[in-house]
Amino acid sequence: MNQTNETLSNPWVIYADALNTVTVQACWNTFGISVFLFACLALICWREWQCAENRQTAKSRVYSQINLLVVTMLITNHLYLLFNVLSYSATNFTSAVVYNCLGNFSIFLFLVLSMYYAWIRNFTILKIVAKRSLPYFRGSIVLFTLLQLIQFFTLVTAWFITFPETETMILTYASSMGEIILLLFDAAGLIAFITFLHNDDTTSNNDKDRLGLVSWYGIASFVVFQVYLAASVASTYVTGGDVPPFSLEGYIAVNEVASYAPLVYAAVQVMMKGHIHWARELSKMERTRGDGVDATGRSTVGAGGKLRLLKGFARVTKSHSGTSAQE
Repeated sequence: MNQTNETLSNPWVIYADALNTVTVQACWNTFGISVFLFACLALICWREWQCAENRQTAKSRVYSQINLLVVTMLITNHLYLLFNVLSYSATNFTSAVVYNCLGNFSIFLFLVLSMYYAWIRNFTILKIVAKRSLPYFRGSIVLFTLLQLIQFFTLVTAWFITFPETETMILTYASSMGEIILLLFDAAGLIAFITFLHNDDTTSNNDKDRLGLVSWYGIASFVVFQVYLAASVASTYVTGGDVPPFSLEGYIAVNEVASYAPLVYAAVQVMMKGHIHWARELSKMERTRGDGVDATGRSTVGAGGKLRLLKGFARVTKSHSGTSAQE
């Protein structure tokens, strides 16, 4: 009866319980999917190491910033969900505060890493189609990082020093500006991808193929990340009102999208890396096939093939000798 009265007086109780359930399920599922993506990335890196022309090339491809950023994005995304689960289940105030702060730090770090990853991935294309805009992209990353730090420290201090109006104003402005910067950053990258795909005559064939793949996967990444941001914003800004703005099913769906979209984003990046590696090796095999050697410099002609070549050479020599005798 008391629970019914509490639910009637505060309809958000049911929504909070549903969010807790969604977060726990997403945490376990994210762990399993992240391990699978780690394994896929490790397999791609192993293949890159095996197929590289030399040790230096192998190291540059395996220990690249792209690989490191994908790994850290997967880790920070899972930590965010894990700390949220621990915060919900905390038995004392201090533990709840610590887990909440760690969760906020994890999601802020994930967003900054995602932006920096997009910068590294898009750099070559931006340099080709919009070289003069590069300083603005760098500046937007710095400004976005500062805004995330402002939000984090505001949320941390809010647990100890209470200025509701000031805290709300700071968080609202910092969050809104950060979302606008992130949207403009990604939109500019999208424009660069489309421009490159329509006008890529200035690059060599090898770079054209690789950067073409980066552009297509970049467009897919833009769509996934904007869906994630929209779901996150919707979940954050509708929570806390007097009356929930939409049904419980809609609230659960929005939070599930916000929980799983980062995994889809990471999966797109792993697929891009695998596709680029496969395209590189296929191109290498096509170039070396005509030379009779494989990508490692070994002959592609087997023992039987060598015997057939020797017999053919003997026939040509014999025929030539016969012709010379007749002359």
